[in-house]
Amino acid sequence: MLISFSFGLSLLLPILLKILRDWSKIYYMSFVLNIKLPS
Repeated sequence: MLISFSFGLSLLLPILLKILRDWSKIYYMSFVLNIKLPS
């Protein structure tokens, strides 16, 4: 059980990291654009 859980986690971790990195990039870009554009 624990072995299959850690195996699934090792498979899911790069996908989660990629999603997190894409979201942080989108959030950062929107933050920069909100600062540059007059609200």
